[in-house]
Amino acid sequence: MKLLYIGGLEHSGTTLTEQLLSSHSRSLSLGEIASFFSPSHMKAYLRAWGDHDDVRRCSCGSDWEDCSFWGQLTHLNGLNSDLPLDEKYAQLIRFIRRQLGDDVLVTDSSKSVEALGALRSALRREAASQDRFGLILVTKDVRSFTASMKRKSGGKGLLSDFRSMNYWTHANTKWLKVLAADPSIPHRINLYEHLCLDTLGQVNALLAMVEEAPLPSLDIANTRSHIAMGNKDFLMRNRSRVRYDQRWFTDDAILLAYLINGPARRLNHRFYRMGQQLAADLPRSSAI
Repeated sequence: MKLLYIGGLEHSGTTLTEQLLSSHSRSLSLGEIASFFSPSHMKAYLRAWGDHDDVRRCSCGSDWEDCSFWGQLTHLNGLNSDLPLDEKYAQLIRFIRRQLGDDVLVTDSSKSVEALGALRSALRREAASQDRFGLILVTKDVRSFTASMKRKSGGKGLLSDFRSMNYWTHANTKWLKVLAADPSIPHRINLYEHLCLDTLGQVNALLAMVEEAPLPSLDIANTRSHIAMGNKDFLMRNRSRVRYDQRWFTDDAILLAYLINGPARRLNHRFYRMGQQLAADLPRSSAI
């Protein structure tokens, strides 16, 4: 089994990264697995969205209970079980092996540091010699991230933007500390900006982490995904979705917040330097 875990913040390109990886013929995209397994998250999710018709809809088009994948794992749903997260992950891994064998590329976009710890614990218990694992830390320019948060929350003004930048800085610093504490974690930092500029090259670099051959092109019109929790608009079919949002360029409040927020600015520069070093090793390739 090959497994790619996608970490990072919301509104940073995590869903897009998983969508693009799903172009691989052996890819099984499962979305935010840890959220589906979490009792607290599932209860909050139903409180917020319980009146929507598709609240229990998988990306395959079926409800969770009728889904060919999750329908056999309803006992692990956070609404039905409070087993530890690492045990749920272990049962999931065993189920995938039985149903699909080891020739499958699984993507998990649970995002959080805590879920990564539970997944790695399960992998250590269930590992086979041919297994491959990689962590993709997805990040976005802090100014673009702040603009996305502003559109989501309706926040206005310098103080709101400054807080969003602090949130971005704290969360990404936490991820970098995890990687520094355990250099054995195979990982790649994936900048949203670079993904937009060289989509195919970046995707092939991520596949190389788990020793997958490069793709000649990307075709995400027909993918195998069972995303119970995550972005419901998973099946992206329009190349225009792979684009960089430049609206923050003329947002004076964001530009001022960036100017006076030294920690966010320094970390942003650090990510660009790291990303440029990685991108320099890639052959230039066309997008979708």
